[in-house]
Amino acid sequence: MADVSLAEVELEHEEQASEVPDWAGPGVSGDPRFRQSALLRLPAQAGRPLTLPMILAADIPGP
Repeated sequence: MADVSLAEVELEHEEQASEVPDWAGPGVSGDPRFRQSALLRLPAQAGRPLTLPMILAADIPGP
């Protein structure tokens, strides 16, 4: 994927405070477009690498 970096933070519990680095964008937890299965399937369906705007425009149903 072009122009996409994913970072993961492991917390002891949901309410635990964490510091988000300046380079990080908005959180995508719970967004079905950023599930591993979608991130693997979408480029294959498109037949080319995807950019962040392309992923954000994808219509992926929620759980």
